[in-house]
Amino acid sequence: MRGRDVSDGYWVRVPGSTSNLGPGFDVLGMAVDVFLEARYRPGPDPLVLLRSGTLAEISVDPSHDLVLEALLETYGLKSLPEMEMELRSETDVAQGDAPPGGVLEVHSRIPVGRGLGSSAAARIAGRVLGLLSVGRAVDGGAVVDWVAAREGHPDNAAPAITGGLVAARIAESGEVRCTDYPVSPRLGWVYAAPEAPLDTATARAALPETVPHGVAVRTAARMAFLLSALARGEGEVLAEAMDDELHVPYRLPLVPGGEAAALAGRAAGAWAVTLSGAGSGLIAVCPLKRVRPVREAMVRAFQRAPEAGGGFSLHLRPWHEGTRWGVEEAADQGSPRD
Repeated sequence: MRGRDVSDGYWVRVPGSTSNLGPGFDVLGMAVDVFLEARYRPGPDPLVLLRSGTLAEISVDPSHDLVLEALLETYGLKSLPEMEMELRSETDVAQGDAPPGGVLEVHSRIPVGRGLGSSAAARIAGRVLGLLSVGRAVDGGAVVDWVAAREGHPDNAAPAITGGLVAARIAESGEVRCTDYPVSPRLGWVYAAPEAPLDTATARAALPETVPHGVAVRTAARMAFLLSALARGEGEVLAEAMDDELHVPYRLPLVPGGEAAALAGRAAGAWAVTLSGAGSGLIAVCPLKRVRPVREAMVRAFQRAPEAGGGFSLHLRPWHEGTRWGVEEAADQGSPRD
């Protein structure tokens, strides 16, 4: 490990991801154009963590911040000893007195706890920044392996690193095996969610331990048709291929307003609406000309659900470039986007 140079700054930009897409449970994911951006500038002063965007309002103690945890683990630390981090509500700053020091800035537009891969993006960002700052090469495949081992599934980490639509599985060796598929540009993608998040652990606990053989056969058939329909932009096929029996029937009822929003999206012109990841967000695929009415219909449905606390939506596009990272001078205050 080389010594940290205060003249070095490191940045990373990670896309969000929508996973499962109906029958592709824990296997299929697609990178989308909302991003977590982070910069780490090592230095001799106590560590300062700056969180903004969708991270500004989260209640997670900064000592358990996923970006920071991944960064620390790369340094061989499970936590910062005697760090006593404090979140300052006015500025969302946390700081402590143990190495590594410097400034870690994290800005995200990925909704947290709503099925767009926010935890995978955070872990990727922290791991990449840690590797860069200790002078180690960043291998995208190894980062996917590392994140998937901690998440328990690879369907967010794999597309976030590589970009595009990816099927992934964890082999017995622990390595993630991936293959990518095309997505037609004729498809429109709408994401809508209630203000209320859905805890992934709760969503996992709702699933049955086993499913009937017939369910497994139908799921495999839908997956085959789904991949073909996404490549060709065949909306009518997607209407059936994105149906699911493995997880959606058990999780969708946990989303306040979710069933009404799914019905509203289809009524407004979406071919299919399903859970994005474990929820609480929903992902709809529709003709490009129907994006706006589908967005409006789904948000209204969430806003009418008392327990949803309101709703919001995004027009998403597949992101094919994956995660990007680099080294900069600490004096450079430009955005990682530049």
